[in-house]
Amino acid sequence: MGLEVDAVEVVWLDLDVSEPALEGLSDDLGADELARVARMSSPLGRKRAVARLGWRRRILAEHLGIAPSDVVYDESANGKPGLLLPSGTGLEFSASHRGSVGLLAIGRDRPLGVDVEAADEIGDVDALLRRVATPSEAGAIGALEAAARTAGMLRL
Repeated sequence: MGLEVDAVEVVWLDLDVSEPALEGLSDDLGADELARVARMSSPLGRKRAVARLGWRRRILAEHLGIAPSDVVYDESANGKPGLLLPSGTGLEFSASHRGSVGLLAIGRDRPLGVDVEAADEIGDVDALLRRVATPSEAGAIGALEAAARTAGMLRL
């Protein structure tokens, strides 16, 4: 399943999966991922982490035409995961999660960034806009009435 050069695929992930699905997703994880999940204190957090990491491996593997277990990650200096192997694919991804929701963006030869936020925890929308939005995006959302700014920010 190939992506066009200018295409970005965004996938919403349900992290509350059935036990049989969770077992299958767990089988796809690497030893380092399983060890990280095992250190988590919350049983629900462990289940959601397995689902999130397993779905990420499966979706990336599908785009790469390889088995999920063959996907090898690397981390940038700031801790953001990226693909180490297979190399030279140009495939980029960004992932975020909160509660039972995960988000995965995949594209080629372009930096990506996604974030999942709770609408009631956004806080200072204007400060967040200055930090993450382009000037045109910040201008468009800033022109909205105060009550509509949070929704505008979340649609960014």
